[in-house]
Amino acid sequence: MKIILRTIVSASCLAAVLALTASTAQAVNVLVDPSFEAGGFPQQPNPIVVGGVGGGWAQFGASITTVAAQSGTHSAAIADNTWNPQGLYQLLPASPGQNFDLSAYYMTSNPGVSGSATPALVQISFFDSTLTGIPGAAFGNWLALGAANTWVKSPDVIATAPAGTAYVGAYLMMMDNNAANGLNFYFDNAVMTVPEPSTLALLGLGMAGTLIWRRRQ
Repeated sequence: MKIILRTIVSASCLAAVLALTASTAQAVNVLVDPSFEAGGFPQQPNPIVVGGVGGGWAQFGASITTVAAQSGTHSAAIADNTWNPQGLYQLLPASPGQNFDLSAYYMTSNPGVSGSATPALVQISFFDSTLTGIPGAAFGNWLALGAANTWVKSPDVIATAPAGTAYVGAYLMMMDNNAANGLNFYFDNAVMTVPEPSTLALLGLGMAGTLIWRRRQ
């Protein structure tokens, strides 16, 4: 009996490991032109309409520049925002229950002129089929600036699509709350993946099997 149980547990653990490995390999970046190397914003004018979902970035106060880049030759630049949020975003199809993980690199050349302790925002927002924002379904991290000319990777924003979701938005924004102070800000190498919950379930199965086997020993 112990041999049979040990075999079952081993198989469960192996399945969990294989599923985790496969999921990691399949965790592709779903964003279009995440490093801005295309050199422009294909979604114009802002805002993005339903027919433009999945077509790439739109901007509200952002531009593409070659002045700074975390890799490659381009990044998204945001000039002083005169009290209003500015940035860029793109929309993708989504379904209730899907998990999303968003991060990006950001940098400024002159952090000392900032009027806010945390002026940058990496955000996931969810929308219904009419592209109306779902109440309470915006998730993000306000970020402090690093040293001058130093790229910083944002913490991951992880969110689950609520009921009624048809689309997900990836937002990179800056709001400094200080008019005309000359803050130069950059985003680059954004990543949004869709982790598979089934992988976590299989991994849990393998761990549970291990605990059962140990108790039987």
